[in-house]
Amino acid sequence: MNATNEDRTFQDRRYDDRSTGMGFVCGLLTGVTVGAGLAMLFAPKAGADMRRDLADGASDLGRTAKDTWQEVTTSAGAAVQKGREVYEQAKGTVQNAADTASKSVDRVKTAVKDAADDLSATSGSFPRPAGGGPRY
Repeated sequence: MNATNEDRTFQDRRYDDRSTGMGFVCGLLTGVTVGAGLAMLFAPKAGADMRRDLADGASDLGRTAKDTWQEVTTSAGAAVQKGREVYEQAKGTVQNAADTASKSVDRVKTAVKDAADDLSATSGSFPRPAGGGPRY
């Protein structure tokens, strides 16, 4: 029974450590201390140097973004202008084609009218077939 009481006391103490969180706090403090020490050993630069480098990097990034934006807007403006030119050229081509087609239609109309006039002028000299001929 004596061994059981000793085991129970050990378990009670372990339970008490868990309930108060002392084990966690001790582990946390140890981890923070070790981490801070390692960070100081392996830090590439001092804080002021690091802040300066970060500020320079941010400034460079801002400049690059501004330059890229200007290039994009210039390219977009050039593309819009080129699109307008192509539109105007296509519009002119379509207008020329429409004019040519209209003139062709007018010529065909005139030719058909002249042929119809010639036919009606000469139809009086030909005898009509019996029954009046075909109707169209």
